Amino acid sequence: MTDDELPEALFLRAAAADTADGGIGVAATPLARGPWDAGMLHGGAVCGLVGWAVEQVAPAGLQLARLTVELWRPVGLEPVTVRSRVARGGRRLAVVDATVSDGDTTLVRATSTWVAPQRGDATTTFAGRSATPPPMPLEAVDPAAGGFDYPRPGFNCDAVELRSVHGDTETPGPAVLWARVRRPVVAGTPLTPLQTVATLSDLVAAVGWDWGPGGVAMINPDVTLQLHRLPEGDWVCVDAAARINGAAVGWCGGTLADDHGVFGHVLQSQTASPYRLAVDPTDQEVR
Repeated sequence: MTDDELPEALFLRAAAADTADGGIGVAATPLARGPWDAGMLHGGAVCGLVGWAVEQVAPAGLQLARLTVELWRPVGLEPVTVRSRVARGGRRLAVVDATVSDGDTTLVRATSTWVAPQRGDATTTFAGRSATPPPMPLEAVDPAAGGFDYPRPGFNCDAVELRSVHGDTETPGPAVLWARVRRPVVAGTPLTPLQTVATLSDLVAAVGWDWGPGGVAMINPDVTLQLHRLPEGDWVCVDAAARINGAAVGWCGGTLADDHGVFGHVLQSQTASPYRLAVDPTDQEVR
């Protein structure tokens, strides 16, 4: 779909879901839908929403070092309430928590660590250098060209643009892709570097995924994003791989980079999915 055909954002404000304790109501657009069910949101959209929420109350002068998002329950297209608060304030260290809830039911819980950066070049590591990612290809990847029946519009095909260095999101990893977010997370709020990387953090599971034993599909119940700086520019290089054991328990990890080099890492737990993907695993490589 062209940019002109897409919804204006992943989420719209929904004042009916606002609460007296400061909770902010939002409603997902079809652009936030994931591959498991057309009525359920993609984890990337949810992580982006959490990134937006913690950014609203983060203390000035501090930098995000870690964001952990626990995906307790599926988030649907109905309006939900987002809350964020400073759990621990300070000039050098702060902790900001967030939740996404449907009435009294918590769907998502998150916590983030913020630290005070010192003077220096954030694009270098302590060793004075940072790995340079592979060049970004010119051609975009079309996830809908594979065997997966993605909703349209939806997150995988329309909310993000992907360009493959090697591998893709339709076959098991490892893989390396460049990605960008095509729309703001919340309508009326410009897309920020923090919201970009939070949205793309869940995508590590799509880039580096693997089947579980017997071809069972795997799902990530959490996402931990670790940063030493925010990305510069719209595009992020995602280098990801998964490791699954014979009991269908494992992890998926990824390295994130921009044109200046590596700026962060992602780690996700992996467990057998209760949902079934619209693809035949016998047509895929099962390891």
